[in-house]
Amino acid sequence: MYNTDFFDGDRMMAFVRSLPEEERPGNHVLSVRDRVAIMTHDDRFDREMYDWETERGYRSTWFLLSDEIKDFDPAADLQLHYKMERKAWVSEQVDEFAQRVGRRPTANRNHRMFWRGGYLDFANLAMNGIRVDSTLGHGAGFRPCVDNRLLPIWELPYFVVDTPHVDATKGIYPTYNACSPRDLFHSGHAPIVGLFHPQLKHQTSWKWFYEYADDYGYRLMSVSEFYAEYLQC
Repeated sequence: MYNTDFFDGDRMMAFVRSLPEEERPGNHVLSVRDRVAIMTHDDRFDREMYDWETERGYRSTWFLLSDEIKDFDPAADLQLHYKMERKAWVSEQVDEFAQRVGRRPTANRNHRMFWRGGYLDFANLAMNGIRVDSTLGHGAGFRPCVDNRLLPIWELPYFVVDTPHVDATKGIYPTYNACSPRDLFHSGHAPIVGLFHPQLKHQTSWKWFYEYADDYGYRLMSVSEFYAEYLQC
């Protein structure tokens, strides 16, 4: 038996074994030559930020805590912000999200960046319809291979978090940042995923993310748009 507090292990293993075996096992590493930037927001939807982005033709992704979803725009790219400390399975939070938003999420980011680091987490998310996760920080994106089987999910790491640095007592830590946003854009790295919290919008320079993208010729996309163009499993 594989059952745990966080997932139905027996169902998960059955899901993994139902996938076709690969002739050349191993993670598939994401390689994107186009200059692409992806803005994401965590925890809650913010009407002011969304309207500012929409008026300028920008798209972003909102990772929402399923038990706190209230105001939102159905035209936005709304995705799951899985909260492990709730002791509610991914399947339960996915269902809760779908009931409140009217559609099931296809992307996820773990709240507070909690991640146990194993491939069981990827399988658990994938069997619940999640096709993109963005919980890990820095490094290249990848599609995980488990037991010689490619899972139908990609990891899309974030690179920029709530710049400039804010007080760690507010729960956001500057060590999440690999380097300054301008250096990332100047280097031509792609994709660059930004992570900003609406509750800190007056303390951070989230608008600079868009300015750098424009200055260095980056195309801005939502997670869903990026998946459809570059990651479709």
